[in-house]
Amino acid sequence: ARLVDAEAISRVHVISWRETYRGIIDQPHLDGRTVEDRTEMWRGVLSQLPPNRVFLVVEDEGREVVGFAYGGPARDPAHGRAGELYAMYLLKKCQGAGVGRALFEAFWEGLKAAGIGDFYAMVLQGNPSRGFYIKMGGRSCGFSEGTIRGRRAARRFAEEKFEWA
Repeated sequence: ARLVDAEAISRVHVISWRETYRGIIDQPHLDGRTVEDRTEMWRGVLSQLPPNRVFLVVEDEGREVVGFAYGGPARDPAHGRAGELYAMYLLKKCQGAGVGRALFEAFWEGLKAAGIGDFYAMVLQGNPSRGFYIKMGGRSCGFSEGTIRGRRAARRFAEEKFEWA
């Protein structure tokens, strides 16, 4: 991913949230996530990307960004893994065709190249993509409480932890 991709990444992020979490997260919270807000956030991330982070985008045949994966060193050492998949989103129209698998595998190779040989991901309970993480070899390790921050307040949700080694 490059700085110039920030707006396209943001578009995927917002659309994917709305596609994936409708009925799981309250609609006002989903509607409150805007491309403009996410673009500012992703520009900040991309402009200061340390070398031990992996940030990949996937484009369709028209060179439009349709998905991304971002991660690096574990943000919470209590999870017992060296790395973490911070975020992975793929537009619904591209799911089921092997694009997600290729993105995930490239992400894992990127982590290994950065010296990170195992990782975890926290997946929101009820996420319809849960089966994808299992197909990718993730081992479910139970649930914990997570926080999603919004404009007005933080919301608490159950998250399922998956691990890869």
